[in-house]
Amino acid sequence: MLSLVILRIEKVESEVFDKEMENNRLSQTISDMKCKLNVQKDGNERLRKELKQQESNCEMKINELEQYSRQSNIKIDVIPDHDKESSNETTEIV
Repeated sequence: MLSLVILRIEKVESEVFDKEMENNRLSQTISDMKCKLNVQKDGNERLRKELKQQESNCEMKINELEQYSRQSNIKIDVIPDHDKESSNETTEIV
């Protein structure tokens, strides 16, 4: 009887040891995942900043191109401007 109790205690101790080892392994895995997550967050933040900078640069370039394209436009104040008038009709009026 005593030997059976001892065997059960040893079995329980073995199971507890196995669970502790598994718990340690899972804790290490969680720590590794947290580190990887932090690296990903940092990378995402860097990419967001880069994207905002590129967006700002694109807006400036678009504005410059629009200004350049308007550079040779002429507006004549004496001729009335109608919204539905085509460029050909405006040319005929001029």
